[in-house]
Amino acid sequence: MSFHPTKLRANVLSTATLSAALMLAAFPAVAQNTDPRQNWGLQPLGPNVPPLEYKAAEKKRSLQTRFKSVPVNGEKLTLAQNNRAQATIVVPAGSSSKDSSRVAAAVLQEAWQKISGAKLPIVAEDKLSATAAAGTLISLGETELAKKAGISAADLEADGYRLQTQGKTLFIVGNDQSKGMAVNGTRSGAYALLERHFGYRWLWPGADGEVFERQIQLTLSPLNEQDEPALPVRGMRNYYPTAREPHSQITNGLTRLNREVPTLAGKAKDSILWFDAMSLGRSTVYSYGHAFNDMWEQYGKTNPEYFALQPNGSRDQELAKSAHRSRLDVSNEELIQTIAANAIRTFREEPNRQSVSISPNDGGPAGFCMCEVCRRLDPPNAPKITLNLGDGHRGAEYVSLTDRYVTFYGKIAEIVQKEFPDRILGSYAYSAYRTPPLYAKLPSNVLVGFVGLSYFNEEQRQDNLRDWDAWTRAANRLLLRPNALIAGHGLPAFYARKLGADVKHCYETGMIATDFDSVMHNWAGQGINYYVLAKLLWDPSQDVDALIKDYNDKGFGKASPTIQRYFNALEELTNQAAAPDKASANEEDAISSSAFYSSLYKLTQHYTPDKLDNLQALINQAKTEAGGDEAVLKRIVFLEQGLRYAKAEIEPLRLFMEFRTDKPDNKNPEKRQHMLKLLQERQNVFQDIYDNHFYAQNVLYPLHRETSMWRGYGWNPGNEK
Repeated sequence: MSFHPTKLRANVLSTATLSAALMLAAFPAVAQNTDPRQNWGLQPLGPNVPPLEYKAAEKKRSLQTRFKSVPVNGEKLTLAQNNRAQATIVVPAGSSSKDSSRVAAAVLQEAWQKISGAKLPIVAEDKLSATAAAGTLISLGETELAKKAGISAADLEADGYRLQTQGKTLFIVGNDQSKGMAVNGTRSGAYALLERHFGYRWLWPGADGEVFERQIQLTLSPLNEQDEPALPVRGMRNYYPTAREPHSQITNGLTRLNREVPTLAGKAKDSILWFDAMSLGRSTVYSYGHAFNDMWEQYGKTNPEYFALQPNGSRDQELAKSAHRSRLDVSNEELIQTIAANAIRTFREEPNRQSVSISPNDGGPAGFCMCEVCRRLDPPNAPKITLNLGDGHRGAEYVSLTDRYVTFYGKIAEIVQKEFPDRILGSYAYSAYRTPPLYAKLPSNVLVGFVGLSYFNEEQRQDNLRDWDAWTRAANRLLLRPNALIAGHGLPAFYARKLGADVKHCYETGMIATDFDSVMHNWAGQGINYYVLAKLLWDPSQDVDALIKDYNDKGFGKASPTIQRYFNALEELTNQAAAPDKASANEEDAISSSAFYSSLYKLTQHYTPDKLDNLQALINQAKTEAGGDEAVLKRIVFLEQGLRYAKAEIEPLRLFMEFRTDKPDNKNPEKRQHMLKLLQERQNVFQDIYDNHFYAQNVLYPLHRETSMWRGYGWNPGNEK
């Protein structure tokens, strides 16, 4: 669904101004039908309040780390020496393989074996021998040993942990429970221990992304540390499937690559381990996704009045049923009562459930409701957007629907709040209701998932930051839900500093959770952005430049200064590609088809052969500087795959854009033959990356997005339908 918010100057209205505006608001009559619910029209009839003017969001909290460390005296613990274990890992009696303590034990055992060559035994506490108990121990979780020592993490936030030595025992104790759900404090503590005290890093998934130094003797100095996450929900979605079937984008990409679907499962199975190492996850569950997928099936026959009035006077959503994209008449009071009753019933049936979504569906063939009652909620001075208003009015210009939807959310929330004042209703600021409301406010029990931010479109980024600031005054609970990581068509890009600044700003101004869609697994060209983001979601106070330097120093050794120059050059290129120009599409990072081609055109204008050659020269220099360090050289070659992808991808795209702008040239047989040659060369590169450098580059997503682009040139690998 296409929409283009205009630039917004946001400022909160004074109480007096708002009250006066609402009291004087006029609702012009449109005499088309005596029943206002059947009166379809294109005139907004809501309160005539003025547009918002920009006002910076107030800071609600400071950027302060939660990490604490107390100096401790004592002798070092020896864990391994000369390839032999000198300590025992102890887990609680009766713990299962999925318990945080057991997972932590496996993580430590594997990492320490890689570092020292010694495999430390893992023993349940009730099986611990007297001999082992007298030696050096690593106690994980809520063991009896930890209880006797008085060491607990119950006072910490969920997913928090405490690392403490007493005598010859290291205790790693995490808060592994949150509102009835298991979480991973002890596991987070294990990863933190390995990173801070053993120099381990997980730069990207796979063996080459793991960084550690071999040690003949594995020792640990006495310590007393604790840490806890700044956010209860630190969401970065994993594009690759781990416990589910691959979605159609992936299967279509595999078909076009001439690779079998089952090959993906083996390659991607370990992708989740990086997310674990970064301590991503959640200690509470916020529901805010599309909530009304089956509404037409449930109520279409009995309550057709629940659904959006279409231009032909019907409310039929049959065409939207298969896509689960039915539109609602959100001003219908009976519908509001029904949705509230359903939420209340869910909370009664699931006492531990913290939230229920009331977010509308986006996209789909049906238009938004334009009955007179709905339009009475739409202020005429709201930002102009383009949206789907039904047959004959797709891509029509109208005002933002945010006030209408905020009113809808608020009415449902007030009903639910009476019985469940501590539960949360999730919603979206997205689609035709992303820009901030002019007059409507939300109760405290509504969570708003704000969809915004772009790093290939600076104009959109600035607009979205202004929108975020305005939303901080309309909602008490904000979740950051960008599509930013999908942008750029997989090309190498560096935007870690901008991303870091935005995460810090959103955190300071009230962000309580994140859900980034998605880690696309373009690790060679964009992995450093993923890495910095993941680190900041645990502790937003961290210095971004320090994280970047650590990434380069740990991963690339003597070649680190040159790799830093490479990323600086890539950052400059990314900023150039993001700069506003006539080709910019101020819309969701070109996710929609309407913005896709303009985005590709802009990329072809900036990712030129000379710029890619300059980046390649830095990679070549780094290879020389790596010398005989095979591990570092492998990582540099890994980075190089992003440039291989870019060179193979950008040339056919550039020729495609030439054909689009010069239609007669499209028939030139020599140029068409050259296009086929470029596409075959690209296919060869893509297959090699998939087969031999899997995590370096996701070649499946661009193949899927380009499904229809190349058929006209006779290129149709896989013969997909």
